Amino acid sequence: MLYNKSSKIISNDKKTKPYWQRFFSDFEGRILDVGCGNGNFVSLDKENIIGIDNDPDALKACSDRGLNCLLMDVQKTLDFPDNTFDCVHASQILEHLNNPVPLVKEFYRILKPNGILIAAVPDAKKIGHQFWDDYTHKRPYSRKSLREIVFDNGFRGIEITPEPKSIRGAGYLCRREMISPKFVNKLQDFLSFIGIRGNSLYVKCRKHV
Repeated sequence: MLYNKSSKIISNDKKTKPYWQRFFSDFEGRILDVGCGNGNFVSLDKENIIGIDNDPDALKACSDRGLNCLLMDVQKTLDFPDNTFDCVHASQILEHLNNPVPLVKEFYRILKPNGILIAAVPDAKKIGHQFWDDYTHKRPYSRKSLREIVFDNGFRGIEITPEPKSIRGAGYLCRREMISPKFVNKLQDFLSFIGIRGNSLYVKCRKHV
């Protein structure tokens, strides 16, 4: 738990996070967070989430937070046995690779049978030439290309969804348990229905065996 200045208890439980509620509410098992950065996602479940990143400074921050994060280059074979994880989470990673296919194959290899891949990339159709404003971006994705790259590498049950629009203050209200993550997700779904969305695409799919 976190406390504010008035000593009001503020929940920091993963169940108060709209993002977790949307993708992981019914999930149990080991998760690999690819490109974990300073470990914000890993911190939601320290016992079951492992992070990897190629940035030593980011991993130092993770270590200072007591998180299980490892130095690893995603452009090489990942140092995990086959069938290790129940889920691979890769947010804003694939667009930085000239050739993302070997990494997607690695995701498939290290997932257990019927394991889940959840990945996010910028929506090239929505943001257009702004994709190239980040000079580290190498490869844009449309819904079609995102679906094809996971399908061609063995994944099935593919769902492509737009990024929900971030709602200012919603996370704070959820942590204080003034509103529920389910309510936030329903509001985001309505906004998406009327065309108000974020700038990324999400893919959720399963290892097909």
